[in-house]
Amino acid sequence: MPGFLKGKKLIIGAVALILAAIAAVVAVSFTYAAYRKSLLSEGGATVAGMVADYVRGNAYRFPGEQIEYDDSSSDGSIVISDLSPGDILDYSFFVNGYRESVDGTTSFNEVLLRVTCEFSFTYAYPTESEDGKTQIMQVPLSALPYVDEEGTQRGADLQFYPVANENGEINAEIMPAIEAKEGDLPVYYDPSNNTDWQVSQYQDNGELTQKFGFYIPPVSSADAEGASQGMTFRVLLPENNIGDTSGGAEDYSDQFRLTVSLDIVVEQVLSTQPGQSQ
Repeated sequence: MPGFLKGKKLIIGAVALILAAIAAVVAVSFTYAAYRKSLLSEGGATVAGMVADYVRGNAYRFPGEQIEYDDSSSDGSIVISDLSPGDILDYSFFVNGYRESVDGTTSFNEVLLRVTCEFSFTYAYPTESEDGKTQIMQVPLSALPYVDEEGTQRGADLQFYPVANENGEINAEIMPAIEAKEGDLPVYYDPSNNTDWQVSQYQDNGELTQKFGFYIPPVSSADAEGASQGMTFRVLLPENNIGDTSGGAEDYSDQFRLTVSLDIVVEQVLSTQPGQSQ
């Protein structure tokens, strides 16, 4: 798990550049996977609208230093380039049951929606192989404590919080994480059924995936209960030992990289009772 060099020396050029050039790429996809795409009245004239809007928030270096990021990519990626090994990164986003159009009108969600958020975090760093060559290691980050390659017990690399205000301040308890099997449904936050927030972590061929979910009810205003859910994930970047920096060797600073993938799936629930989909 997160990078330990097992006593080997790694010859890298500019230490200052290495510490300034960890990049985090957050790739976001938003998918509607409805049980039924629309609800029609008996006369067929009224369509109940599905509205779930992903809104990017802010990125912060703990404990509150805002970090600028590039969101100009056409594929929805976010690039954060002002991080160092051992930093703590907070990133906030929102999923709203309403959307404001360019003409100033607002559309509101009119059906019960179930939202599933799926994450994967991969940390890449350069290390020296047994034959003395530099190789790039890629390790998945975990929301659960684990034992590293040297047999040392480590804490979680990731923490998830269900509420973040517009200033990026975390003001809720951490979501507890559990180990689950791939294919199992995550726990969906549902106060009406006394179901709290919870992260399910799955492992498949060495890859780790974190999932959690919640519901968006029909709403008629942006202030309605359940109309907006704010989320924050916190990444505790590994403190890698970069080894011997003498010799003026090749610069590998751009190889320190945190890649975050976020996939949001929205499904329409036919039942009027949350958690009882068909």
